[in-house]
Amino acid sequence: PKPTSKPDPQRHGIPKGLRAMCEAYVANMNRSMHTWCKNILEADKGQAPRHAKDGKCWTPAAVDLFGLLNDQISIVKDVTNGLLLFEVAKACLEIMLAFQRLELDWLKTPQFSDSVSLEQMASIVNNNVHCYDLAVEFVEVLEETLSPCYQELMDTETPCSGFLEVSKSAVQQITRAVFADPGVQDLMKQLYSKPWADGTVTASLIATLQDYFGDLRCWLEIGFFKRMALACLDKMAFEFSHRLLDGKHGLVLRVETVNQMEADQEQLHTMFEEHLSSSQVASHLSKLSDIRELVSATDNDSLMLSYQVLLKSDNTITPQMVDKLLVAREDISRKDRGEVVKTCEEVYNSMRKTRHGETPPPSPSHHLTSGSTHPPRNDVSHGADRSDHRSSSSNCSKQEVSSPLAPRRNAAAFQAVKRSQHNRASSLGGVKDILTTW
Repeated sequence: PKPTSKPDPQRHGIPKGLRAMCEAYVANMNRSMHTWCKNILEADKGQAPRHAKDGKCWTPAAVDLFGLLNDQISIVKDVTNGLLLFEVAKACLEIMLAFQRLELDWLKTPQFSDSVSLEQMASIVNNNVHCYDLAVEFVEVLEETLSPCYQELMDTETPCSGFLEVSKSAVQQITRAVFADPGVQDLMKQLYSKPWADGTVTASLIATLQDYFGDLRCWLEIGFFKRMALACLDKMAFEFSHRLLDGKHGLVLRVETVNQMEADQEQLHTMFEEHLSSSQVASHLSKLSDIRELVSATDNDSLMLSYQVLLKSDNTITPQMVDKLLVAREDISRKDRGEVVKTCEEVYNSMRKTRHGETPPPSPSHHLTSGSTHPPRNDVSHGADRSDHRSSSSNCSKQEVSSPLAPRRNAAAFQAVKRSQHNRASSLGGVKDILTTW
């Protein structure tokens, strides 16, 4: 938990004058660190993503940030493991949170997806996974160094796990960029049209996604690639179901139509099980099977049973959507359709009353697992045309000798760092002399 009050300086034997010097030192360090934090991110925005030997995209931001944070701890821990180290460590943890907020604000800007390539989005995901690893190491050093009476006063879990939350947000942006591709948008609009009936639309759509996945599997950390694949699977299931249910397609539901719907689901299952477990894919595509059962029902009782099952997999499907779907069936009269829809309304309203006041079910995406102090990093949810997102360095076989672990610094962001650190080290020398004398 976060500290409810500051440690009592008198209780720990810290003279009031020394306490004032510590506070002045930390305040100066904090101002400098916030400036450097912003500079690191601004410099990183202009960096072309690099590729590690395994093809993963990265930029120097993670190494730059934690290089600075570790410098602050190294300067102080040689002097004391008490109050001053506690205050500096707490400030460093706040810098981590500030950096995460800056990244999230950048991800939420309207022009983000228009100005950032898929490779750079992938580097944001990977950088924050790397930041999580470095943050855990940072905390472990603190636990070994900091006096026990201060350790319980720090919240270390939130700053660490916050980096994974940034990675998740970047994955969502990648998913949006994939489906904002004009080619993908055009194919989505053709679902349940005449070209769709011969299977060419679905085949083209899957081929486009496979092209994206081939690059993204190479560029992203595997756990977050799976999260992205799962988000794409949910998006596909939504599009294939709701474009049928909105009634705008003008489709007549016949046996061959149902057969093509089944073929679509099989193709989607085959594609996504290359990246996710078969049972997981089947679960997220179950709504398409339920809709097909509703479309194929031969009597009112079967229709009602199919609708009840469908509501369990997607409680947003209203009786009005069922009405639009049944309009496309030539074998159901208007009178029978009216009776079915009326009964559907009763079922729908009954289920809404049952759910009233309850917490909505969680979305079908992976969440951080509990049971450890820090969550696992490999957790598994606006763009331009495909050609804009691809670069000449996208091939996984291309390697760059640079490694994300190499201690590289952005020259622009660190022009004044060493000079400022020298000045602060000099001021700290006075504190060190007093502590040594005392």
